[in-house]
Amino acid sequence: MYPMLHFCRKFSSGITGQDWFKVALQQEDLGYAQPWLSNWHLFVEELQVHFGLSDPVGDTANLIDNLRMKPGDKIATYNVEFMQYTVQLNWGDTVLCHHFYQGLPNRLQNLIANREQGKPTSFYAMYQLAITFNNCYWERNHEWDYLQNTEREAADSHHRKQGKMA
Repeated sequence: MYPMLHFCRKFSSGITGQDWFKVALQQEDLGYAQPWLSNWHLFVEELQVHFGLSDPVGDTANLIDNLRMKPGDKIATYNVEFMQYTVQLNWGDTVLCHHFYQGLPNRLQNLIANREQGKPTSFYAMYQLAITFNNCYWERNHEWDYLQNTEREAADSHHRKQGKMA
């Protein structure tokens, strides 16, 4: 009947959104048709008014202010989320650089801040440096895991041999 309702029903989550559409259909059954039921642009406006963000830029800025790279994450996860937010903001290079750095874990911030050249002042330079240091961190982490496993296996083998000799 109304393809836009079927479309939104697939994507609306929670009882509130679905109830809103049910009420509109019930009102139509009673003889009062909502104009947005038959006009896509009005329908989109209706969705935004009732279910959209009141301040999308402010909400996005708040999200980026609170974005932190989680300890076990690789930087790609953080970068994707950071970039998703930045496309919604009209922030300059220096501000993006600062916010990107603030969301990095201490292990990366320390490496970046302690460089002889100091911290980069452009977003792209900060972004590239963080990727480089993060990749080095994970590479070394894998080397360390391998070394510990090798040493553990050698110790286990030595103890098994000692047990057989006794």
